[in-house]
Amino acid sequence: MENYKVKDQEFKELQAYNIKASLHFSNAGGVYLANKNNRKVVLKEGRAHAGLDSHGLGGFERIKKEYYYLNKLQDIDQVVKVYKYFEVWKNNYISEEYIEGNNLMDFLNANYPFIDKTNLYAEKCINIITKLIEIVKLIHSKGIAIGDLQPENIIVLKGGKDLKIIDFESAKSLKDKYAPGISTPGFYSRYSVNYEAADWFALFKITRYLFLPIEAGTELAPDVIANQDAYIKKKFGKRAILTLDRTKVLAAQYTNITPKSPYYNKYLRIPKIPLEVKNIKNNVHAVEKGIIRYMDFKSPSLIKGDIKQFLEPFGVFSVSNGAFGAILALLNSGRLTGDLLNKVEEWIANNKKKIEKLVKQEPLQEGLYTGYTGIAMILAKMGKEQLAENIMLQVNDLDTNDISINSGLAGIGLSTLSYFCLTDNKRYLSLSEKIADHILQIFNNSKIRESLPGGLINGWLGASLFLWKMYMIEKKGDYKKFAIDILNYVIKKRIEIKDGSAFMKDDTIGPNRLAPYLDIGSEGVPLLILEFKNDDASFALSEQMSEVLKYTLATNKTLLTYMDSLFTGFTGLIVLDEALARVDHNYKKQNLNDKLNALNIYLISTDGTDILVPGRYGYKCSMDVETGASGLLMVLNDINTTHCNSWIPLVESKKSHVFDF
Repeated sequence: MENYKVKDQEFKELQAYNIKASLHFSNAGGVYLANKNNRKVVLKEGRAHAGLDSHGLGGFERIKKEYYYLNKLQDIDQVVKVYKYFEVWKNNYISEEYIEGNNLMDFLNANYPFIDKTNLYAEKCINIITKLIEIVKLIHSKGIAIGDLQPENIIVLKGGKDLKIIDFESAKSLKDKYAPGISTPGFYSRYSVNYEAADWFALFKITRYLFLPIEAGTELAPDVIANQDAYIKKKFGKRAILTLDRTKVLAAQYTNITPKSPYYNKYLRIPKIPLEVKNIKNNVHAVEKGIIRYMDFKSPSLIKGDIKQFLEPFGVFSVSNGAFGAILALLNSGRLTGDLLNKVEEWIANNKKKIEKLVKQEPLQEGLYTGYTGIAMILAKMGKEQLAENIMLQVNDLDTNDISINSGLAGIGLSTLSYFCLTDNKRYLSLSEKIADHILQIFNNSKIRESLPGGLINGWLGASLFLWKMYMIEKKGDYKKFAIDILNYVIKKRIEIKDGSAFMKDDTIGPNRLAPYLDIGSEGVPLLILEFKNDDASFALSEQMSEVLKYTLATNKTLLTYMDSLFTGFTGLIVLDEALARVDHNYKKQNLNDKLNALNIYLISTDGTDILVPGRYGYKCSMDVETGASGLLMVLNDINTTHCNSWIPLVESKKSHVFDF
């Protein structure tokens, strides 16, 4: 077969553009910032037979369709201008105007008042929605629907007063039966009868999202809408609710605005007893009931969890997303007794060979939350010392640059150190020392150091915690020094103070994103400082530490995050409130109650008597630690007891404890 040689002439049209940067890239084709005749343009590329949608159409066909519909809308100023369509070799391109501004999602991320109550943001949103309604009406007057109306396809122009709609790859005629090839989770309904209805439903969901940017769970339990609307009204006032009601009425003319989740055959409810400090015992029992009710003792996963159950080697068993996370949560809450304990022990016996096989399977998965060391810790806590020992004996592969507590060296090190304190077996102390030395080697390599996250569960703060605990056991000054050095490095290089709050800079969730969370966010900084002070009363805060501590504590007053989860959501923020309630006599316990009250906008129930947690995207419930009910149970149980660390899968002893405030 002869190689096909592309003639230079075929590229002549494309070579007229000086491509400056890639704005977006996928297998369907790229989106590029380019310059032609001293004018900035956006160049969209479509590749033939690539990036297929649910109808089998590739990027090439969608670009052709977008050009067709944009041509029909060129007299509408609020629609992106299209300049030219051309084909080069097997690809096609359209050139469009370059728009100065930010998409609506970036606008929300930059402006949403997660901590403060403010009317300025609400007024901006009301203006945006009012304009968006008129734009949709204008586009519809041409007999055309947008098809995939969502925040990233709406540009807020520089200055913030006007909008433009981009991306018409999914555009269709208004009355065409709604059967999307591409759609955006959270902003479409499979119950829309046609594309006109789909646009109005999307506009309604965009409005809700601007005022309440969370995984709403409304497809699972429409009853939760009342709690969410009360939150919106309290935070933004009556005009926000009136604007939301306006888009609700518009959408309801065309489609069901509370579509049912495709994964459930009936709507769920909301808990009869709301989360509050005074109700905490009842709340704990309700979460326990929700987990136990849906346990499947014939399944290796035991619980319904995040998709990671099926993507990671230890997913079905892991502490983070699988069975042992739920077992730990129920063990710590005191519910793992009697018949339930018998069933769990039978489940462990039935899955023992599968676990032991996975432990030895390459590549080894030793992580505390994602692998077998966390499972060994839980087995030891349950009194299954021999099985725990058999698993811990496999720990030896330390050739990784993953320094995290979640899946890497810090978590493995904490498990071996904890196991040494439990068994007094010097093998595990030696392993801990090797892990500590390896972490220090990585920290001293600036290129690797700067490439890794800064947070507690998935970054450098976790490594700092492990080294500190090494110091507390061995009393070697170097460990203490490096633990503090790493904390100072994170504070200096990763923490950004903005508008009276401090956040962790982390590019793993998007360019220039700032996070407050437990895993990759700023919450780990005050927790680590409190731990250092709790272990060593002589530990003195530097001026910079004191400043960052003040601002991270201010950040923790936020009453909203996108998810309600332990690691990357709202539940995790409560961990710091619990710690402060124990160590700071000036802490206002009302702050903790406010947090619990705010959680009610997320939570749902089977019949009102249990508590369930919506997982990612709000379409299914999750019972796991990372994203679901087991993580919530651990945090609520700590409020109900003298503990503050149920969420850490370690065996505690007199010599070894973590966050035991």
